[in-house]
Amino acid sequence: MEKSQDLLLELLKSALWQKPSNPHLFEGADWKTIYQLAKEQAVIALCVDGINLLPAEQMPPAEWKSKWISAVMITEMKNRNQNAKVVLLIETLQKQGLHPVLMKGQSLAVEYPCPLHRTCGDMDIYFKEEDDVEKAIAWTKSCGYASSGIHEHDSPFTWQGEIVELYYWMALLYKKQYNKRLQEIISEEYRHNTPNVVRIGDLDVETVPVTLYVLYKMVHISFHFLNEGIGLRQFCDLAIYLKNHHAEIDFRKLNKWIEELGMERLAELYATFLCEELGLDSGIIPWITSSPYLYILHEDIFQGGNFGKLRFGFKGKSSFLVQKFKALPLHYMSKYDWDRIAVQTAAVYESAVRH
Repeated sequence: MEKSQDLLLELLKSALWQKPSNPHLFEGADWKTIYQLAKEQAVIALCVDGINLLPAEQMPPAEWKSKWISAVMITEMKNRNQNAKVVLLIETLQKQGLHPVLMKGQSLAVEYPCPLHRTCGDMDIYFKEEDDVEKAIAWTKSCGYASSGIHEHDSPFTWQGEIVELYYWMALLYKKQYNKRLQEIISEEYRHNTPNVVRIGDLDVETVPVTLYVLYKMVHISFHFLNEGIGLRQFCDLAIYLKNHHAEIDFRKLNKWIEELGMERLAELYATFLCEELGLDSGIIPWITSSPYLYILHEDIFQGGNFGKLRFGFKGKSSFLVQKFKALPLHYMSKYDWDRIAVQTAAVYESAVRH
């Protein structure tokens, strides 16, 4: 299994940076396991971009090649469909006098060498104008669109077969002082930056300001890592965004935010994963890339799958609790206490496993 995980990462590196992998690594590859891992991580079509750079003799056998190709065709069809719906939704909201901002999803797909090969998900809409989200929710109700209930930071509804989430808050942190500062950062960035747009179809769609987008991705990853799990797709998004926009990112400001939000250790952990596991050039980012806690993140990704979906059926059992217990020092402890608490937690974890 570990070899197949390594090969999956090799394919993703190849796809992200458009560089062929060492073909000898794929001698005797277990393509069935690699395919299953790619499916669990929602990166099948991206992996095919890497496979296509392998020599013919190292590619999957015909029976598995057809499965990969079929998955790619489905992913491309879904992306084309969602691109069209994003454009229609944004235009519809704008006609209501609203100012929608597209987060994640198709605004990140455009960053990839082959945008149609990023597995798409829900359509996430943030409103930078204070009253817009309430007006948007009222519009959905007046149109009779089915609501999925109101969550702590968004209101989801079904529109033309797609789940759309209307965000009250672009991101939230549970610690009061950190959340207060995060909301100030978000407000300041939208107030002081000209709109950042991406081209989807024939429409320029507003998305998140560049430096703020990196912070948002890191907060979003941390939220899911803590609550249920995180997958490779989210790290591929962050890696490709950092590579494409590193010259535009104000890293001095970003690092100040990271320190103010108590995320220094997480930044080091994510940077280590991006560089060591996904091949991001460490020279373009200012963070330490040698976190001793890489194994925790690596295990969480492969044991939980995309957004931790593999472990949803095991909540309350030791496999889930142990994973969360191991992650505690990454999220709750101050920088000052980090190493001491991490060592204590690891010792307790090892004792629990032995007994």
